[in-house]
Amino acid sequence: MIKMFNQSTGLPRLTKTKGFILAALIAGALATPFLISVQRAQGQNEQSETSRAPLGSWLVQLTYDPSTVPPGAPLTFMALYTFSDGGGYVQGNTGPAAGKPGSQGNWVRTGHDKAAGTSLRFGFDATNHFTSITKIRESFSFNEEGDELAGSVQADVFRPDGTPTGNHPAGTLHGTRIPIEPLN
Repeated sequence: MIKMFNQSTGLPRLTKTKGFILAALIAGALATPFLISVQRAQGQNEQSETSRAPLGSWLVQLTYDPSTVPPGAPLTFMALYTFSDGGGYVQGNTGPAAGKPGSQGNWVRTGHDKAAGTSLRFGFDATNHFTSITKIRESFSFNEEGDELAGSVQADVFRPDGTPTGNHPAGTLHGTRIPIEPLN
């Protein structure tokens, strides 16, 4: 009986095969996070090299068709666009209602080297009373290098209650990515 008791309390011994399997499982568990990180980084690099995403900031010139704006309205003006990775974008310009809040919206890829965006901008009168909401719809195409964009734009102006004002400026746009110029 004592012999039986001593045998049952002995430490279990691993066979060589079980030891090898256990060591392989531990090594695999330790290596997996590193392999996933390398694959993720390679995927991100491949995606950034082959896609023409608009991410970042752009200097854009907009040109309105004269038949779509009131007489005396500026036909050409500059804008700054910033596109974020999550699909958001903001825009401010030197055109009509310049100095007021910029527009904010979302963009989505619509094809290879193509994207579309819709943003909203609040309008105010000279006494800062809320007078309008402008919906800006745009389509973008990017060159092979991903540093130029071209496209079309249409703005639809609505009163605060949502009724259209009948004002629908439309035109074209051309922009270049703002380059990084490090200080040396």
